[in-house]
Amino acid sequence: MIRQATQEDFDPLCDLLRKAHEEKSNYSETPYNEDIAKHSIRTFMEHPGAVVLLLERDGIQGVFAGVINPEWWHMGKTAIQLFWYVVPEHRGSGWMLVRAFERWARKQPGVDRVMCGNSFSDDDRVDKLFLKLGYEKFNTNYYRGV
Repeated sequence: MIRQATQEDFDPLCDLLRKAHEEKSNYSETPYNEDIAKHSIRTFMEHPGAVVLLLERDGIQGVFAGVINPEWWHMGKTAIQLFWYVVPEHRGSGWMLVRAFERWARKQPGVDRVMCGNSFSDDDRVDKLFLKLGYEKFNTNYYRGV
């Protein structure tokens, strides 16, 4: 089942995202700061222009968070994925979170596009999933410490 996170989900959601950070990921080189993570998650949960969606099957097995972003070059807005994670034993179900995010985005005034990415790994399956769901590759990000 996919549903929007509530305050009762806060602690288990924080645990899940700590596990996501610990898993081999693009972010595992940077230290995890629990206070900052909790503040960020609470902000996303309470912000009217953001959503935190959960994949629930005998507990929280996945999360997808996104926010509405006004574009600098036109009057439209884009619903942008902030983070997305599904525990390994439930991978293959993440597409349901993406579709739920799209449904949420359609209900937001002025949103004319959705932008998602592969934020926790370089897994080619995620790229294939987005293409299968009708997304076009739009941009590539590069990462470097300073």
